[in-house]
Amino acid sequence: MDKKNIVGIVLCIIVIGLLGAALFGSWWIYKEEQGVGTITSRTMDFKLQEKTVTTEGSAGTSTTTETYTGEMKNVYDNTYYMVIGTLATAIISLICLIVTGMGKIKSEIGVIFLTITLILTAIAPVYFATALTNALENTPGLLWKRGFSGMAEGGGVSWGPGFGWYLLIIAFVFVVVVVLIQILGNKKIGK
Repeated sequence: MDKKNIVGIVLCIIVIGLLGAALFGSWWIYKEEQGVGTITSRTMDFKLQEKTVTTEGSAGTSTTTETYTGEMKNVYDNTYYMVIGTLATAIISLICLIVTGMGKIKSEIGVIFLTITLILTAIAPVYFATALTNALENTPGLLWKRGFSGMAEGGGVSWGPGFGWYLLIIAFVFVVVVVLIQILGNKKIGK
């Protein structure tokens, strides 16, 4: 097994770990630091399967978990399935890299699955940012016109991507590196 395959395998394992963590991590966070009445702060942590609302106030801290409905459910479900698909293609890519390193298949097959992983890794966070903003704007009673991330004038309220969203961006960079190593390695070796 040559160095390019070993590096590709290690990076692919890292990508799989990042994708797995992204499935369970926070994808969007909304924080209110200025409380109203007895509430001093409220944080909404939006994960792909549920939303956790933590409220702090004079009576202590309370945490509730809610499921999504309507258009928000569609956004989170679609993103969840995209990440699952990305994870599946990353696992297939890893298997292809291992089998290629053993000389059983040509590296082009692995590059095909890596390219699919690359495309899905790029699409999922872009889709999520765009679709979430549209869903927030279309949610009755919310009157959201603030975009994907930002801070309210005067401070106290902020919103933006969570670490799950950022993990996909990082995974994308790693997949780009693996694809380039595989493509450039093949040209250099003349395979």
